Amino acid sequence: MMMDVLVPGLLTGISVGLSAGYLGSLMVLKKMSLVGDALSHVALPGLALGLLFNFNPLFGAFAVLFGSAVIIWRLERVTRLSFETIVGAIFTLALAVGILIIPEVELLEALFGDIASVTYYDAVMAVII
Repeated sequence: MMMDVLVPGLLTGISVGLSAGYLGSLMVLKKMSLVGDALSHVALPGLALGLLFNFNPLFGAFAVLFGSAVIIWRLERVTRLSFETIVGAIFTLALAVGILIIPEVELLEALFGDIASVTYYDAVMAVII
């Protein structure tokens, strides 16, 4: 039925739009605007591993994001490199690894998504997160 496709996508779009507007403004004010873009691409290898090994890609993305945050934090403390340099390097490395793991067709869907394929579970997770 049409409502089964429309309602989860609409709920997800509204909740992500509301939270992204707030967080985006906060990130610009804190001069951390690269972090949002970089972390979304850092999640790609986790998504790729989830798709490759048939488990929830959200868990893979979370694990890779957490590991990358720890690496960024540690490199910032140990080296004299700037925060932006470290984030840019991790961002590039993770994007390259994700592209190597995931096929090209699935890569576009993983990067851009498909709002029509959102399930009720995905909508609830988007509202909670």
